[in-house]
Amino acid sequence: MLTPRQNAILRAMIREHIRTGSAVGSERIVERTRLPLSSATVRAELAFLDEAGYVFQPHTSAGRIPTPAGYRYYVDHWVYQTPFAHAATQIEKIEHAAPDMH
Repeated sequence: MLTPRQNAILRAMIREHIRTGSAVGSERIVERTRLPLSSATVRAELAFLDEAGYVFQPHTSAGRIPTPAGYRYYVDHWVYQTPFAHAATQIEKIEHAAPDMH
């Protein structure tokens, strides 16, 4: 289970990676998200996420890239948290509440 801070960093890193197609460093995460964290704190959390298998660092001086497990976490936790998912839930509620017309 990730902490709220780790969730925010992972989400920001994956979104930035999707946007740019390149490895994402801690400074870019701080700049893009305006999280009230230092680059060192973000680097420490990225190291944890690396050990947990959600991201990897292609080489020492590079930023991080999401792993398949990182993308899966992103999809499971954030992609379905969209207005479309909310609309689908509302449609299901209406369908279950409506009288059977058959």
